[in-house]
Amino acid sequence: MIALLLAIISGPQGILWTAFPEGCFTAVQCAGDVNGDGTGDIFTASLESMGVGIHCLDGLTGAVIWSNQSALGVAGPGCLRTVGDVNLDGVPEVAAGQAGSPRVFLLCGATGAQIWSSPQDKVVQYVEGIVGPEPGDVVVLAMKDAVSSSGGIFALDGQSGQELWFQWAGSTQDAWIKVTETDISGNGWSEMGYSIDRGSVWNGSVMVMDGYTGELLCGQSTCYFGTMDICDSPVPSLAVSHFGYLPGTWMVDIPGEEPVWDTGEEEFCFPNLNFIGNVTGSYSPRADLLCYGSLHIYLISGDNGYHDDGYPLSAVATDCFHDGSQWRLAALTAGTFNAPPLVFSSPATTPQTQLPNSPGSSMCLFESDQYPTPLVAVAMAGTTGPGICVIHTSWPVANGGTYSEPVPAQVPVSLVECPGRGFLTAQGIAGGEAVILDSAGRVVGKVMLRPGEREAFHLPPGVYLLVDSSTGVLLQRGVVLVR
Repeated sequence: MIALLLAIISGPQGILWTAFPEGCFTAVQCAGDVNGDGTGDIFTASLESMGVGIHCLDGLTGAVIWSNQSALGVAGPGCLRTVGDVNLDGVPEVAAGQAGSPRVFLLCGATGAQIWSSPQDKVVQYVEGIVGPEPGDVVVLAMKDAVSSSGGIFALDGQSGQELWFQWAGSTQDAWIKVTETDISGNGWSEMGYSIDRGSVWNGSVMVMDGYTGELLCGQSTCYFGTMDICDSPVPSLAVSHFGYLPGTWMVDIPGEEPVWDTGEEEFCFPNLNFIGNVTGSYSPRADLLCYGSLHIYLISGDNGYHDDGYPLSAVATDCFHDGSQWRLAALTAGTFNAPPLVFSSPATTPQTQLPNSPGSSMCLFESDQYPTPLVAVAMAGTTGPGICVIHTSWPVANGGTYSEPVPAQVPVSLVECPGRGFLTAQGIAGGEAVILDSAGRVVGKVMLRPGEREAFHLPPGVYLLVDSSTGVLLQRGVVLVR
């Protein structure tokens, strides 16, 4: 049985499928498992000027689950967003924003039918979603032409589309909103943040507001070209980067005034900041930062601002984030998808997959029962090739469900959660033998443990599988971050 498993999982990453040969798809979002086949599905939208519409595609095959071509499409990559389950049918909904006939609208994630539409007087530039304490509690946040006197940030009730609050955003030139995973203010709703007066030398600032009420929770002055991100765990924090007088990137606790640390380096001013959890150590009190812009990606320690070498890119990153469950970095440029392990010293951007003909615009990562590492959906905005592609970052564990040995009722061995850097730790559960396989299917470790016993395996960075020796059943996946 193990020999069969090795043959199936070995192999490099590559294109799994492509769809919509007419191209010009600007946005893609994870939809959850809409059709219940064990693989996540995706929402995707064309540019509204192309009129190809908004669709839900099967993540494993690219088959169309539903299409809404009357919706035309969206204004740009930031104008399509998976939000919470408004109608409680078990599938999240999809919110969208348009510029031609300005509006924000919500589609049913299960069918594509329109739930509500909210006309606006200005171009909609960005949409986001937050959730509240009860099932069905959803708010859709949006930004419209914030440079004008009637533009700014506003919130719409997810059930009805009615406006909850509006905040004029000054002379903001950015088109993005950042949201937390959960609550900082204590009312059960996620929070939001944005920058204002980008381009104004003296009056720039970044703001954090309660997503449900619009109440100001925290604000920090910047100079200009200010960017930010916010997180609520393990310590509520605000990260800020800006150019201008005293440029740099810094971290501030929420609430708080003085920076916890400040890089104070002009080359460490980034147009994109993302909190990515504790990749530098499981006991780190603050989340770490993923920063990118120009031709480099950097990791910065949330505790003290420590940084080392940057990931060198062949082209400017168009999308970039960290997949927390796999300890890997996902970076998209116009021509490639990159999936390297997260490291601070001498990082490289391989493995790498060339996109088919069209430039990458946005991406999302989603899980499949068939694959040990995530699938990646990419929206490609060009007109010379397919509009959507999905990349597998490993060969499948099973081939169409033919590998169907049941998982033992009592797992003999498991991996300890959040393994340390450079090694995996196995722990005996019911007692028995297991093997550790690398991504090429090679046995790199054998484990024979009694209940409660532990054994550490020092391994190179990569994805590993723990397999029951007696049955060949896949028990668990583990990832080594750095040596």
